Amino acid sequence: MNGSTRALTELDPETLSILLKRLHPWINNFNDLILFLLQCNMDIKYIGSGEAAKALVYYVTDYISKTDLQTHVGLAALIKIEV
Repeated sequence: MNGSTRALTELDPETLSILLKRLHPWINNFNDLILFLLQCNMDIKYIGSGEAAKALVYYVTDYISKTDLQTHVGLAALIKIEV
């Protein structure tokens, strides 16, 4: 959060990102219905295109393709560490 406010939802001409309306500098964008239904805190950001979409695709791809570190490999690495 950079502390900026925005009276209207706009399209950023450089990145073609949608900039959602933000009325208070310290409160994240939120959706009343989701907040009520899930009864939890959230940080909603529309990701349609541009750099944010590329970052999301990278994050999801990296997350679903990661492999778990097997216990014996982790313990072997700890044994090799000199104190």
